[in-house]
Amino acid sequence: MFAPRGWLKGSGARRIYRTIEPSPLFDPSWYRARYLAKKPFVDPLWHYLDAGWQKGHDPSPLFDTSHYLETSRDVRQSHLNPLFHYLAYGREERRSPLRSARETFHHYFPQAAPLAFFDTPSTAQKRLTAVLDDATESDGVLDLIDTMSLALHFAQEHSRTLRIISRRKDFEEVCQALRTAQEKVSFSSVDIDIVNAIDTDVGPTIALFRDEIFLATSWTSAYVLRHAAPAQRLFAMSYSSSTPPSVISLSVEEAANEAWESEKDLDPLRKDAVSPAFEEASLERGSVGKIAILWDLKHPFAYCQALQVLEDCVLRNPAALGVLEFHALGEGMEPAHIAEQPIERHPSPRHASLFGEYDLVLNASGFALEAEAIIDCHSPDRGRHDTVSQALASLVSKVSVIS
Repeated sequence: MFAPRGWLKGSGARRIYRTIEPSPLFDPSWYRARYLAKKPFVDPLWHYLDAGWQKGHDPSPLFDTSHYLETSRDVRQSHLNPLFHYLAYGREERRSPLRSARETFHHYFPQAAPLAFFDTPSTAQKRLTAVLDDATESDGVLDLIDTMSLALHFAQEHSRTLRIISRRKDFEEVCQALRTAQEKVSFSSVDIDIVNAIDTDVGPTIALFRDEIFLATSWTSAYVLRHAAPAQRLFAMSYSSSTPPSVISLSVEEAANEAWESEKDLDPLRKDAVSPAFEEASLERGSVGKIAILWDLKHPFAYCQALQVLEDCVLRNPAALGVLEFHALGEGMEPAHIAEQPIERHPSPRHASLFGEYDLVLNASGFALEAEAIIDCHSPDRGRHDTVSQALASLVSKVSVIS
């Protein structure tokens, strides 16, 4: 089906059309069902080229328009169709049409994405760097002024200047809170620096001294600092109910514990959910193993951790590539891939017995499911990585025998 007005746009438009048309990354039936149900006579490809991609429409489950534009500043600025750019140039440049496990984590928790730091020679004056973001006051114990005051006290105790790196949306609010806290603590303005590090296309990049110490004010800011701050020089706010707010040493594992707890508080595990009598699926149906990840919108941290553990285990077991299928069960999840293999997305099963078609299930949803072939992803577990790795190795060996 052709669109005459689109065809008359010129040779450039026709070239783009002909480049995309034979690609499996554009699925006209899928696109029509998703976006053009009420426009049966519109050519799906011309619609995507003319308006769809600018609205964030995806051409198929195998290409994420929004992700490609987010990660390709040059494509955004050129206003070139992202799928055409990928097919013509991006694929050879090893750009990804879908989010990786790490990019999925940063999509759901953008303020946990690392900042661009670089080392610079130290000066005679020592420094403390504190990172603020929109999760800083999420526990409700300290307001922004109290958080600033605690950071200033900590800098005074260690005879250091204070640098505030702000990733908060309202930078003026941060500046005002800092001025108020400075008056309370009597901290010299000369010894304070504040950096607006709200995400932009190009930066910013931030200099670090080798003897710098760091203060995280939330679990997301701890993740920001995880590659820049040595463990012995990373601290965090402590809000224990038995003691006044203070500053304590911190590890990224402890920061992750806070994230687990915040999700658990949002949506406790539903104990009334059906626990299936899960039997290991028969591999006679084909020569691939099927792995499912259960998810829901209220547990994105558990889902992202499940993706990262699974991807790490797959990459450590090259034999798994090509013999395993990955499926995500839930509503509204973003497209992603495991080791460059797209994750198929499906609605949540309405009955627990439907899990039986999978050989392994990682449960990152709010359902309490207990069975031998289901690995729970709701809380920190140092042994989960080994458990998943062993399960994958076992599954791969079975698939290899059948093949």
